[in-house]
Formats: sequence, structure tokens, C-alpha cells
Amino acid sequence: LSVDLVIGNDSGFNWIIGAYGYPMISLLCSHAPRQTNDLAFAPENWKNNNINLHHKDSCDMINQEQVLETIKQLK
Repeated sequence: LSVDLVIGNDSGFNWIIGAYGYPMISLLCSHAPRQTNDLAFAPENWKNNNINLHHKDSCDMINQEQVLETIKQLK
């Protein structure tokens, strides 16, 4: 837990980090065919330190430049 920032996906690890309130970027995608941009499944944003980035098809499709810009927002 001695990190400055966590970048992760929709996993148990991200949910735990979110519960501790650490700065976190969550790379998310839709898990169901009809799910669009509904981020109700996203990890808890306990201290407003979590930014969710979403792509409807795959986390791999999230633009790298967008991730780098988001890191700057959390510093």
C-alpha cells in the first residue's frame, strides 16, 4: 500500500485499492453485450481519487495518451 498511483482493471484488486482510497485509474470495458457506458460496476470512488476510463469493446482500446493525461490529473 505504499504506492502513489494504481492503474488497473475491473478486478478484485482494484476494488480493494478503491476501498483504501488510493489514487487509482480504472481501465474498464463493457462485460455484457447491451452494456454501453454505464459505470455502475466501477470500483468505489471513496476519496474522489479514482478516475474511470471506459471503452465499450475492450480495455486495450483505451487510448494511451488519454491514460497519460489522466495520470497528470491525479498528481
